[in-house]
Amino acid sequence: MFNFKKPLKNNIQIASFLINDPKLTEIWGNIYIVEPSNEREAKLGQLIVFAAISDFSPQNSQKEIVESIIKEIQSNYYGSNANKEESNIEEIFETTLQKTNQDFAKIIRVSQNNWFKKVNMLIAVIKNESVYFVQIGSLFSAFLIHDDKIIDIVEKVRINNIPINPLKLFSSITSGSLSANDNIFFTSLGIFDFISSEKIKKIINDLEVNSAILKFKNLLSNLKTKNILIGTIVKNVPINKKNETFTPNNNPLFDLVQQKEKTEKILRPSLLSKIQKNWTNCFLFFINHFLNFFKKILTIFAKKSSQQKRIEYSQKIKKEIPNAPMPLKRKKIFSINNYPFLAKLLNKFKSFPFPSKVLLIISLILALFFIYSLIWLSRKQTNENIIKENNQLIETIENKQNAVGAALIYKDENKAKKNLEEILKLSERLPKNSTEDLAKYQKIQKETEIQLNKLRGISMIENPSMITDLNLIDSENKNFNIILLDHQLYFYNQERSIFKFNFAGKKIFSILKGLHGEQLFKNAKPFTKNSILFSNNINELIRFDSLKKKLISMKFQLPTETKEIEDFVVYSQKIYLLDAQNNQIYKYSQTQTGLGEKSNWLKNVQINLKDSISMAIDGSVYILKSNGEILKFLKGEKQEFALKNLEPKLTNPTKIWTDDSAQYIYILEPSTKRMIIANKQGGVQKQYTSDKFAQLQNFAVDEKKNKLYILSKNKVYELKIE
Repeated sequence: MFNFKKPLKNNIQIASFLINDPKLTEIWGNIYIVEPSNEREAKLGQLIVFAAISDFSPQNSQKEIVESIIKEIQSNYYGSNANKEESNIEEIFETTLQKTNQDFAKIIRVSQNNWFKKVNMLIAVIKNESVYFVQIGSLFSAFLIHDDKIIDIVEKVRINNIPINPLKLFSSITSGSLSANDNIFFTSLGIFDFISSEKIKKIINDLEVNSAILKFKNLLSNLKTKNILIGTIVKNVPINKKNETFTPNNNPLFDLVQQKEKTEKILRPSLLSKIQKNWTNCFLFFINHFLNFFKKILTIFAKKSSQQKRIEYSQKIKKEIPNAPMPLKRKKIFSINNYPFLAKLLNKFKSFPFPSKVLLIISLILALFFIYSLIWLSRKQTNENIIKENNQLIETIENKQNAVGAALIYKDENKAKKNLEEILKLSERLPKNSTEDLAKYQKIQKETEIQLNKLRGISMIENPSMITDLNLIDSENKNFNIILLDHQLYFYNQERSIFKFNFAGKKIFSILKGLHGEQLFKNAKPFTKNSILFSNNINELIRFDSLKKKLISMKFQLPTETKEIEDFVVYSQKIYLLDAQNNQIYKYSQTQTGLGEKSNWLKNVQINLKDSISMAIDGSVYILKSNGEILKFLKGEKQEFALKNLEPKLTNPTKIWTDDSAQYIYILEPSTKRMIIANKQGGVQKQYTSDKFAQLQNFAVDEKKNKLYILSKNKVYELKIE
């Protein structure tokens, strides 16, 4: 049974259908579209009720009770409220449901069974572009079709399986406003067993409501199902675009759907024309090749006959003129006599009568044609399987994207993140053979990453401010590094060249020319207000005096077992050296000539510092490992510490920095092009990323000025810390 409703004057079109075969199903159901007077409909809108009872038996009174509830709802809603000059639809709807709850709480109390647990209802009011609805049970749902997405609005209610309160049947009104070209589809979930969400979306988007209902009728009427199939389409059609089909723009997933439809059309043309075309082409192809083949054979025979005549003529001349020179013999590149098997077949063929030769040639053509057909069919089947897999992949990506939209409506960020991560993985399997395919793949990847970064709290900086380009410096070695000393930026390279950046003039000045040799700068830290301490590749420490502009070697003694100093920090007039290989941090005091005797700072010798790459100190010591693990120590003892709510997790960081005057901890991870800022309890505060951070090298922080300086590909970018 199908019901139709004429479009309302405000361009909101509504149409409904119901399919329920009592002989097959154990569910009773119906749809009620209330027909009020024009005046009441103009003030209060359209009331629609879906109702169904599972495990229904005609012998009980459940149906009568449900129909009484519906009459009570109609009476309460279109009652005296319609006489008011100004109507607040949501308040009237809520008041109606409250009255209905009160009236039937008495009925439920005196019932001898829990009949209400078998009841499924969805009640909706549509007034202009506003939609209000409430539901009980899990049979019905509402789907918003917006921007080429179909989103289950009540999915969370169904997942949580909220039990029905017998004293308060109707609660939790869902409301919203339909924008131009938006659609609402109220339906029973059983319809998705027979029609995909993608096809439902396409039918509702492309067709006028009554045509869409007829389409659903054609698809569902002949099915034998135990489910009740019920639906109402609410369509908002713009005044000046009533007959246009809405097509979302700039949506890579929609582009892929179009590509899928075009591909299917290409793969499924008229069967007769396709067979005729391919078989005709194949037949002509083989006829042409066989004609060429026999033409070559005849040419060989002609040449052979001509050559034989020349030999006979030469022999005749030789007899008549004994001293006459013999003609030069041509070198035989190809001769059928060199291939006895072929020569035997050819002689056999020549002995056949003409009709037999024709039949044999036709048989060979048909045999080869048959083999070619098998190859062609095999390739066709392979191509169709590939297209089918790609279409299934596209549909899966679409479903994931729809799930993201639904999750965001209910602020379920974890579910949205999970689906976005799955989209990234699935999109890797998309075809990338053509330029168009590659562009669509890249677009999906980029838009998905933007959504994912937003949920992860990662700030994407499109155009970070570049303050200088170190590539412009005339130097043989351009592998630069960066350090901040007393709010001034210094740069250095491995060959011990040091430069200073002038913020006022945005210029770089050379303050120390490098010395060629085997000793290379490896790391640098602020030492005093006017000096920088460098480490080199042979475990030496060299102090640079910025006033005198000269290097001074620092004398100190390392343990003989130490092969390499991974990092060092200057803190509270002490110098701490990280020896990852030997699981120790060495502490040195300063003297007038260099460093005093060392002491082992770590008290627990069982601590594993293998793969440690960077160290920072603010009173506590932070050790960063190459796998992303961060170890925290206080007074030589290990403390509990971990970054909280960091997504994605650290996998390949290169540097950690903080000090006693800094409010935050800063971590650099070049592989994900990001800068991570966390508080000292491990809570992630901010993440910065940019496409310009292609080869992150180092960074420097000036918290007093809220500035972050990032060195990437020898270009220095300035970010404001927010």
